[in-house]
Amino acid sequence: MIVEEYNNIDELLEKYASHIDQKTLSLFQKPDWFKLLANHIIPESSEPLFFCITDMAKNLVAIIPTIVHPNQQYKVRRITSLSNFYSLDFAPIFTKKTASHSKVYQSFIKHLVQKNIAWDILEFSPTDPTYLPMIDFIESCENAGLKTQQSHCHYNWVYHNVDDTYEEYIKNRPKKIRDIPRLERKLQKKHQIEIKLTTSHEDDVKQAIADYEIIYEKSWKDKENYPAFIPEFISQCAEMGILRLGILYLDQIPVASQFNIHDQGTSLIYKLSYDEKYKNQSVGSILSYYMMAHAFEKDQAQIIDYGCGNDGYKKDWMSHRLERQTFRLYNKTPLGKIYFLKDRFTG
Repeated sequence: MIVEEYNNIDELLEKYASHIDQKTLSLFQKPDWFKLLANHIIPESSEPLFFCITDMAKNLVAIIPTIVHPNQQYKVRRITSLSNFYSLDFAPIFTKKTASHSKVYQSFIKHLVQKNIAWDILEFSPTDPTYLPMIDFIESCENAGLKTQQSHCHYNWVYHNVDDTYEEYIKNRPKKIRDIPRLERKLQKKHQIEIKLTTSHEDDVKQAIADYEIIYEKSWKDKENYPAFIPEFISQCAEMGILRLGILYLDQIPVASQFNIHDQGTSLIYKLSYDEKYKNQSVGSILSYYMMAHAFEKDQAQIIDYGCGNDGYKKDWMSHRLERQTFRLYNKTPLGKIYFLKDRFTG
């Protein structure tokens, strides 16, 4: 197999677009996702680097999107996955399910060890420790005589829907969730409540984004590190028809928002916030109750994913806690060996 390198995703796609079946890829494996990340999260002194593994007939078999951090940014020289806290998952992307993971990884590791860019640590995060391609990657690295380590990155809560109706689901939730309709009726006696759901560009996405940002600005959450990222991501999801952006209005004032994504049978609760002024009116809970009903009844989601975070309230809504890990591969350089020992005894 042959390993090619691209710094520009458009150049990569221009050459290999016909080899990528986006219908088989999850949202966080699609080229548009990595293009969005490349446009917003990469430090000025770093650059994206896409490793493309092809067979001898030049057919694209796998892509490994990374960021190369130059020596002056870190004492240790790093190549990291093209991901950050916006990413729910990361793994090498295979264009064909029948591809041989081990052959791809052997070619990639050989190229990586011999390549011109000096590196001490390769880091992928967040990774699913139960995902077969990642298990195979770790095994291939160790077979090549390289040291690896996995450490905790974050937890996320999910609900596996086994043909439950929404009513059945609610009956098994804690009392605080079962009581939400009563809280909504109580609030309706004093205020006008309206919930608008934006799902595609046929809706007023621009206004929904504006209202979302108004609510987020008045919420308890820290300011976004990359302010343009979420609005562009919302718009991207709308174009794909997978957006579920709910806004709750109280007397025509936007007070709570929930940015969900429904893709390939999974409803992902990606971002939620509410105006702290209305905290005691349970506006966030009322909106969550509505959005969950939509996931069950309209989208017929097989999995509800509450995203990263081990917050107690997520347990109330979900059924299973999963773990995501950070994977590190250490080169046989002096710094690679030092940091392997350091991470092993302090991680």
